[in-house]
Amino acid sequence: ITLDVTVRDCQGAPIAGVPAEAVVLRSASLCACAGGLIADAPTDANGRTRFRDVRLHAGGSASTLEIVADGVPLGDVSLTFNGPANRGSGPHCAVDADAVTWFGANTLRSEFGDLRYSIDADLNEDGFVDLIDMALFARHLDETCTPAAKSTLPPARLETPNEVLEPPRVGIYFDSLGTVTCADLTVGEAVDFWVVAFLDGSELTGLSAAEFRIEGLPESVVYSEVESLHDMSAGKDPSADGATLAWSSCASALEGPVTLLHGSLRATEPVPATAIRIIGHQIPSNDGFRCPVLTRCNIPSACDPDPQSAQVCAVGLPALLNPEPNPCETAITPTSWSHVKRLFR
Repeated sequence: ITLDVTVRDCQGAPIAGVPAEAVVLRSASLCACAGGLIADAPTDANGRTRFRDVRLHAGGSASTLEIVADGVPLGDVSLTFNGPANRGSGPHCAVDADAVTWFGANTLRSEFGDLRYSIDADLNEDGFVDLIDMALFARHLDETCTPAAKSTLPPARLETPNEVLEPPRVGIYFDSLGTVTCADLTVGEAVDFWVVAFLDGSELTGLSAAEFRIEGLPESVVYSEVESLHDMSAGKDPSADGATLAWSSCASALEGPVTLLHGSLRATEPVPATAIRIIGHQIPSNDGFRCPVLTRCNIPSACDPDPQSAQVCAVGLPALLNPEPNPCETAITPTSWSHVKRLFR
Protein backbone atom coordinates (compact mmCIF):
# COMPACT_ATOMS: atom_id res chain seq x y z
CA ILE A 1 0.00 0.00 0.00
CA THR A 2 0.98 3.67 -0.32
CA LEU A 3 0.23 6.22 2.41
CA ASP A 4 0.43 10.01 2.09
CA VAL A 5 0.97 11.84 5.40
CA THR A 6 0.84 15.54 6.29
CA VAL A 7 2.56 16.62 9.53
CA ARG A 8 1.03 19.69 11.21
CA ASP A 9 1.60 21.51 14.49
CA CYS A 10 -1.00 22.13 17.19
CA GLN A 11 -2.38 25.13 15.30
CA GLY A 12 -2.76 23.06 12.09
CA ALA A 13 0.17 24.66 10.27
CA PRO A 14 2.29 22.26 8.16
CA ILE A 15 5.74 21.40 9.50
CA ALA A 16 8.47 21.29 6.87
CA GLY A 17 11.80 19.49 7.15
CA VAL A 18 10.86 16.70 9.58
CA PRO A 19 13.50 13.98 8.90
CA ALA A 20 12.23 10.89 7.14
CA GLU A 21 13.48 8.60 9.90
CA ALA A 22 11.40 10.59 12.43
CA VAL A 23 8.11 9.85 10.61
CA VAL A 24 7.24 6.18 11.16
CA LEU A 25 4.40 3.66 11.18
CA ARG A 26 3.65 1.37 14.10
CA SER A 27 1.39 -1.67 14.17
CA ALA A 28 1.49 -5.15 15.70
CA SER A 29 0.24 -6.65 12.43
CA LEU A 30 2.41 -4.74 9.97
CA CYS A 31 5.10 -6.34 7.86
CA ALA A 32 7.23 -4.05 5.77
CA CYS A 33 10.28 -4.34 3.57
CA ALA A 34 13.50 -2.68 4.68
CA GLY A 35 12.70 0.94 5.36
CA GLY A 36 9.00 0.41 4.83
CA LEU A 37 8.14 1.62 8.33
CA ILE A 38 10.00 4.87 7.70
CA ALA A 39 8.83 7.71 5.47
CA ASP A 40 10.39 7.96 2.00
CA ALA A 41 11.66 11.52 2.45
CA PRO A 42 11.61 14.48 4.86
CA THR A 43 8.38 16.48 4.93
CA ASP A 44 8.18 19.09 2.16
CA ALA A 45 7.15 22.75 2.41
CA ASN A 46 3.53 21.63 2.87
CA GLY A 47 4.43 19.15 5.61
CA ARG A 48 3.82 16.18 3.33
CA THR A 49 5.70 12.91 2.97
CA ARG A 50 4.87 9.40 1.72
CA PHE A 51 5.22 5.74 2.63
CA ARG A 52 5.47 3.47 -0.42
CA ASP A 53 5.49 -0.33 -0.72
CA VAL A 54 4.24 -0.95 2.80
CA ARG A 55 3.40 -4.67 2.91
CA LEU A 56 1.01 -6.09 5.45
CA HIS A 57 1.57 -9.50 6.98
CA ALA A 58 0.18 -12.58 5.22
CA GLY A 59 -3.28 -12.64 6.72
CA GLY A 60 -5.89 -11.01 8.92
CA SER A 61 -9.03 -9.05 8.23
CA ALA A 62 -8.34 -5.65 9.82
CA SER A 63 -5.53 -3.60 11.23
CA THR A 64 -4.81 -0.16 12.62
CA LEU A 65 -1.65 1.70 11.67
CA GLU A 66 -0.39 4.40 14.01
CA ILE A 67 1.43 7.33 12.41
CA VAL A 68 4.13 8.86 14.61
CA ALA A 69 6.32 11.95 14.02
CA ASP A 70 9.18 12.77 16.38
CA GLY A 71 7.67 10.38 18.90
CA VAL A 72 4.29 12.12 18.87
CA PRO A 73 1.29 10.03 17.67
CA LEU A 74 -0.46 11.90 14.85
CA GLY A 75 -3.38 9.53 14.28
CA ASP A 76 -4.49 6.10 13.16
CA VAL A 77 -5.33 4.62 9.78
CA SER A 78 -7.81 1.73 9.75
CA LEU A 79 -7.34 -0.85 7.02
CA THR A 80 -9.24 -3.91 5.92
CA PHE A 81 -7.29 -6.46 3.92
CA ASN A 82 -7.17 -10.14 3.10
CA GLY A 83 -4.57 -12.75 2.29
CA PRO A 84 -3.55 -16.30 3.16
CA ALA A 85 -3.07 -16.27 6.92
CA ASN A 86 0.28 -17.44 8.20
CA ARG A 87 -0.15 -21.00 9.50
CA GLY A 88 2.58 -22.58 11.63
CA SER A 89 6.08 -21.37 12.36
CA GLY A 90 6.87 -19.55 9.12
CA PRO A 91 7.55 -15.81 9.02
CA HIS A 92 4.62 -13.43 8.76
CA CYS A 93 6.17 -11.81 5.70
CA ALA A 94 6.13 -14.93 3.52
CA VAL A 95 3.49 -17.11 1.90
CA ASP A 96 4.81 -20.48 3.03
CA ALA A 97 4.00 -24.19 2.75
CA ASP A 98 1.61 -24.07 5.71
CA ALA A 99 -0.43 -21.37 3.98
CA VAL A 100 -0.53 -23.49 0.79
CA THR A 101 -1.89 -26.45 2.74
CA TRP A 102 -4.50 -24.27 4.44
CA PHE A 103 -5.66 -22.78 1.14
CA GLY A 104 -5.96 -26.07 -0.75
CA ALA A 105 -7.41 -28.21 2.03
CA ASN A 106 -9.69 -25.76 3.83
CA THR A 107 -11.01 -23.12 1.45
CA LEU A 108 -10.66 -24.03 -2.25
CA ARG A 109 -13.99 -24.77 -3.99
CA SER A 110 -16.06 -22.77 -1.52
CA GLU A 111 -18.25 -19.71 -1.97
CA PHE A 112 -19.65 -16.94 0.20
CA GLY A 113 -22.07 -18.46 2.70
CA ASP A 114 -20.28 -21.81 2.97
CA LEU A 115 -18.73 -22.73 6.32
CA ARG A 116 -15.40 -23.32 4.52
CA TYR A 117 -15.40 -19.90 2.83
CA SER A 118 -12.81 -17.38 4.04
CA ILE A 119 -12.30 -13.84 2.77
CA ASP A 120 -8.58 -14.39 3.37
CA ALA A 121 -8.61 -16.94 0.53
CA ASP A 122 -10.96 -15.02 -1.80
CA LEU A 123 -8.17 -12.82 -3.08
CA ASN A 124 -10.18 -11.13 -5.83
CA GLU A 125 -13.22 -10.82 -3.54
CA ASP A 126 -15.81 -12.14 -6.01
CA GLY A 127 -17.47 -14.51 -3.54
CA PHE A 128 -15.77 -17.67 -4.84
CA VAL A 129 -12.52 -19.35 -3.76
CA ASP A 130 -11.59 -20.81 -7.12
CA LEU A 131 -8.93 -21.12 -9.80
CA ILE A 132 -8.50 -17.34 -10.07
CA ASP A 133 -7.61 -17.08 -6.38
CA MET A 134 -5.26 -20.05 -6.69
CA ALA A 135 -3.46 -18.31 -9.56
CA LEU A 136 -3.10 -15.13 -7.50
CA PHE A 137 -1.93 -17.20 -4.52
CA ALA A 138 0.71 -19.03 -6.58
CA ARG A 139 2.06 -15.74 -7.92
CA HIS A 140 3.24 -14.88 -4.39
CA LEU A 141 4.52 -18.28 -3.24
CA ASP A 142 7.64 -17.93 -1.07
CA GLU A 143 7.64 -14.19 -1.73
CA THR A 144 9.18 -12.17 1.08
CA CYS A 145 10.24 -8.55 1.42
CA THR A 146 12.64 -9.08 -1.48
CA PRO A 147 10.40 -10.89 -3.99
CA ALA A 148 12.00 -13.00 -6.68
CA ALA A 149 11.98 -11.61 -10.19
CA LYS A 150 8.80 -12.56 -12.02
CA SER A 151 8.32 -13.17 -15.71
CA THR A 152 6.90 -10.28 -17.70
CA LEU A 153 3.27 -10.90 -18.49
CA PRO A 154 2.67 -11.38 -22.22
CA PRO A 155 0.77 -8.58 -23.92
CA ALA A 156 -2.99 -8.96 -24.02
CA ARG A 157 -4.34 -10.13 -27.35
CA LEU A 158 -6.14 -7.38 -29.25
CA GLU A 159 -9.16 -8.48 -31.21
CA THR A 160 -9.31 -6.96 -34.68
CA PRO A 161 -12.65 -6.01 -36.26
CA ASN A 162 -14.59 -9.01 -37.62
CA GLU A 163 -12.08 -11.43 -36.07
CA VAL A 164 -13.66 -14.58 -34.67
CA LEU A 165 -11.64 -15.96 -31.77
CA GLU A 166 -11.54 -19.69 -31.20
CA PRO A 167 -11.60 -21.35 -27.78
CA PRO A 168 -8.28 -22.72 -26.49
CA ARG A 169 -7.81 -26.49 -26.82
CA VAL A 170 -6.36 -28.93 -24.29
CA GLY A 171 -5.36 -32.41 -25.34
CA ILE A 172 -3.51 -35.57 -24.29
CA TYR A 173 -0.37 -36.32 -26.31
CA PHE A 174 2.22 -39.06 -26.23
CA ASP A 175 5.12 -36.81 -27.17
CA SER A 176 6.32 -33.57 -25.58
CA LEU A 177 5.62 -31.55 -28.74
CA GLY A 178 1.91 -32.31 -28.69
CA THR A 179 1.66 -34.17 -32.00
CA VAL A 180 0.99 -37.87 -31.21
CA THR A 181 -2.55 -38.62 -30.02
CA CYS A 182 -2.45 -42.40 -29.69
CA ALA A 183 -0.37 -44.97 -27.82
CA ASP A 184 0.06 -48.74 -27.57
CA LEU A 185 -0.28 -49.60 -23.89
CA THR A 186 0.92 -53.08 -22.91
CA VAL A 187 0.73 -54.71 -19.49
CA GLY A 188 3.51 -53.67 -17.13
CA GLU A 189 5.06 -51.01 -19.39
CA ALA A 190 4.78 -47.31 -18.57
CA VAL A 191 3.94 -44.86 -21.36
CA ASP A 192 4.66 -41.15 -20.90
CA PHE A 193 2.06 -38.57 -21.87
CA TRP A 194 1.72 -34.80 -21.79
CA VAL A 195 -1.35 -32.59 -21.35
CA VAL A 196 -0.83 -29.64 -23.67
CA ALA A 197 -2.83 -26.41 -24.12
CA PHE A 198 -2.98 -24.77 -27.54
CA LEU A 199 -3.88 -21.09 -27.25
CA ASP A 200 -3.32 -19.98 -30.85
CA GLY A 201 -6.42 -18.33 -32.29
CA SER A 202 -7.88 -17.74 -28.82
CA GLU A 203 -7.98 -14.67 -26.60
CA LEU A 204 -5.25 -16.07 -24.32
CA THR A 205 -1.51 -15.41 -24.63
CA GLY A 206 -0.47 -17.18 -21.44
CA LEU A 207 -1.75 -19.10 -18.43
CA SER A 208 -1.55 -18.73 -14.67
CA ALA A 209 -3.69 -21.77 -13.70
CA ALA A 210 -5.56 -24.75 -15.14
CA GLU A 211 -8.15 -27.27 -13.99
CA PHE A 212 -9.14 -30.45 -15.86
CA ARG A 213 -9.67 -34.23 -15.73
CA ILE A 214 -9.02 -37.19 -18.03
CA GLU A 215 -12.16 -39.13 -18.87
CA GLY A 216 -12.25 -42.73 -20.06
CA LEU A 217 -9.19 -44.32 -18.45
CA PRO A 218 -9.89 -47.97 -17.53
CA GLU A 219 -9.55 -48.92 -13.86
CA SER A 220 -6.62 -51.17 -14.80
CA VAL A 221 -4.57 -48.13 -15.94
CA VAL A 222 -2.50 -46.47 -13.19
CA TYR A 223 -1.42 -42.80 -13.40
CA SER A 224 1.92 -41.50 -12.06
CA GLU A 225 3.42 -38.02 -12.18
CA VAL A 226 6.71 -37.94 -14.08
CA GLU A 227 7.68 -34.29 -13.80
CA SER A 228 6.26 -31.40 -11.79
CA LEU A 229 5.69 -28.50 -14.19
CA HIS A 230 3.72 -26.26 -11.82
CA ASP A 231 4.39 -24.29 -8.63
CA MET A 232 1.20 -25.07 -6.73
CA SER A 233 -1.48 -27.75 -6.89
CA ALA A 234 -4.68 -28.67 -5.08
CA GLY A 235 -5.02 -32.21 -6.36
CA LYS A 236 -2.93 -33.15 -9.39
CA ASP A 237 -4.17 -36.61 -10.38
CA PRO A 238 -6.09 -36.10 -13.63
CA SER A 239 -7.25 -39.71 -13.59
CA ALA A 240 -9.20 -39.24 -10.31
CA ASP A 241 -11.27 -36.12 -9.51
CA GLY A 242 -8.91 -34.05 -11.61
CA ALA A 243 -5.89 -31.74 -11.54
CA THR A 244 -5.90 -28.14 -10.27
CA LEU A 245 -2.58 -26.47 -11.07
CA ALA A 246 -1.10 -22.97 -10.86
CA TRP A 247 2.15 -21.21 -11.79
CA SER A 248 3.92 -18.46 -9.83
CA SER A 249 4.76 -16.66 -13.08
CA CYS A 250 2.97 -16.54 -16.40
CA ALA A 251 3.24 -19.68 -18.55
CA SER A 252 3.54 -17.82 -21.84
CA ALA A 253 2.26 -19.22 -25.13
CA LEU A 254 4.16 -16.71 -27.27
CA GLU A 255 6.69 -19.39 -28.24
CA GLY A 256 4.23 -22.27 -28.67
CA PRO A 257 1.80 -24.50 -26.77
CA VAL A 258 1.84 -24.64 -22.96
CA THR A 259 2.51 -28.01 -21.32
CA LEU A 260 0.26 -28.41 -18.29
CA LEU A 261 1.24 -31.85 -17.04
CA HIS A 262 3.75 -34.67 -17.69
CA GLY A 263 2.72 -38.09 -16.42
CA SER A 264 2.76 -41.77 -17.29
CA LEU A 265 0.20 -44.54 -17.70
CA ARG A 266 0.81 -48.19 -16.79
CA ALA A 267 -1.61 -51.04 -17.43
CA THR A 268 -2.01 -53.83 -14.86
CA GLU A 269 -4.31 -55.80 -17.19
CA PRO A 270 -4.79 -55.91 -20.99
CA VAL A 271 -6.45 -52.72 -22.23
CA PRO A 272 -8.89 -52.82 -25.16
CA ALA A 273 -9.15 -50.03 -27.72
CA THR A 274 -10.08 -47.04 -25.58
CA ALA A 275 -10.85 -43.38 -26.28
CA ILE A 276 -9.85 -40.88 -23.58
CA ARG A 277 -10.27 -37.11 -23.51
CA ILE A 278 -9.84 -33.98 -21.42
CA ILE A 279 -12.99 -32.80 -19.62
CA GLY A 280 -13.85 -30.56 -16.67
CA HIS A 281 -12.82 -31.29 -13.09
CA GLN A 282 -15.12 -33.65 -11.19
CA ILE A 283 -15.40 -31.05 -8.41
CA PRO A 284 -14.75 -27.70 -10.13
CA SER A 285 -13.36 -24.86 -8.04
CA ASN A 286 -16.18 -22.71 -9.43
CA ASP A 287 -19.45 -24.51 -10.16
CA GLY A 288 -20.13 -22.10 -13.01
CA PHE A 289 -17.25 -23.60 -15.04
CA ARG A 290 -17.95 -27.30 -15.69
CA CYS A 291 -15.35 -27.56 -18.42
CA PRO A 292 -11.58 -27.69 -18.74
CA VAL A 293 -10.70 -24.27 -17.29
CA LEU A 294 -7.72 -22.06 -18.09
CA THR A 295 -6.96 -18.84 -16.18
CA ARG A 296 -5.36 -15.96 -18.03
CA CYS A 297 -2.22 -14.23 -16.76
CA ASN A 298 -3.69 -10.73 -16.67
CA ILE A 299 -6.26 -11.30 -13.92
CA PRO A 300 -8.90 -8.57 -13.47
CA SER A 301 -9.00 -6.80 -10.12
CA ALA A 302 -11.78 -7.17 -7.59
CA CYS A 303 -13.21 -3.88 -8.89
CA ASP A 304 -13.60 -5.24 -12.42
CA PRO A 305 -17.27 -5.49 -13.46
CA ASP A 306 -16.69 -9.15 -14.41
CA PRO A 307 -13.87 -10.62 -12.30
CA GLN A 308 -14.78 -14.12 -13.56
CA SER A 309 -13.59 -13.10 -17.05
CA ALA A 310 -10.15 -14.34 -16.00
CA GLN A 311 -11.40 -17.91 -16.48
CA VAL A 312 -11.91 -19.41 -19.94
CA CYS A 313 -13.49 -22.73 -20.90
CA ALA A 314 -11.29 -24.82 -23.17
CA VAL A 315 -12.21 -27.56 -25.61
CA GLY A 316 -11.02 -30.98 -24.44
CA LEU A 317 -9.48 -33.07 -27.23
CA PRO A 318 -9.52 -36.88 -27.52
CA ALA A 319 -6.70 -39.44 -27.63
CA LEU A 320 -6.61 -43.21 -28.23
CA LEU A 321 -5.14 -46.16 -26.36
CA ASN A 322 -4.47 -49.41 -28.27
CA PRO A 323 -6.40 -48.40 -31.41
CA GLU A 324 -7.71 -51.15 -33.67
CA PRO A 325 -7.01 -52.56 -36.14
CA ASN A 326 -3.63 -50.83 -36.53
CA PRO A 327 -1.14 -49.86 -33.79
CA CYS A 328 -0.07 -46.26 -33.40
CA GLU A 329 2.56 -45.20 -35.88
CA THR A 330 1.79 -41.75 -37.22
CA ALA A 331 2.29 -38.39 -35.54
CA ILE A 332 -0.83 -36.26 -35.80
CA THR A 333 -0.55 -32.50 -36.22
CA PRO A 334 -2.64 -30.60 -33.63
CA THR A 335 -5.84 -29.51 -35.31
CA SER A 336 -7.73 -26.28 -35.23
CA TRP A 337 -11.06 -25.94 -33.45
CA SER A 338 -12.80 -25.79 -36.82
CA HIS A 339 -11.45 -29.24 -37.68
CA VAL A 340 -12.35 -30.62 -34.26
CA LYS A 341 -15.96 -29.47 -34.70
CA ARG A 342 -16.18 -31.36 -37.99
CA LEU A 343 -15.17 -34.59 -36.22
CA PHE A 344 -18.29 -34.46 -34.05
CA ARG A 345 -20.85 -33.55 -36.70
